[in-house]
Amino acid sequence: MRNNWITPGIVAVVSLGMLLTFLGSAQAADEVGVTIEIMKASKEKTGFQGQSKRYKSQISRFGFAGARLMDKVTALGRSVGESVELKFRDGGGPVQMVKVKVLSSSAQSTKLLVHIPAYRFRTETTHKNNGTFVVFVPKKELFLAVRPSRQ
Repeated sequence: MRNNWITPGIVAVVSLGMLLTFLGSAQAADEVGVTIEIMKASKEKTGFQGQSKRYKSQISRFGFAGARLMDKVTALGRSVGESVELKFRDGGGPVQMVKVKVLSSSAQSTKLLVHIPAYRFRTETTHKNNGTFVVFVPKKELFLAVRPSRQ
């Protein structure tokens, strides 16, 4: 009789432990890292230098003949609703701030709010399967390649 009474208690403890492990891994899966590559575009035929070559087709659509990578910034482990401020250099000017907020995240897509207060620039980006979204900032002829990563 006694063994029958103990067994359900052990099963309940094991099940609770498995549930807590599952909830912990589900929370970690909702975290999103963000990488932003800042590129300065040029109408002159300077060519696409370094990592900006990956975005040649997107930058060329706006009539630019060249670009170069100015800075690359990364933030790790942000949950939905959290934001991060990243500093970057846009060339000869002062250090600028880009704010990124995770609006939503699922296995198929991530939605971010990208804001650069100094340029009065704000846009929402939707990334399918953690794809890169290239954003054009017209006032400064900058392109931001925004890429989330699920962690």
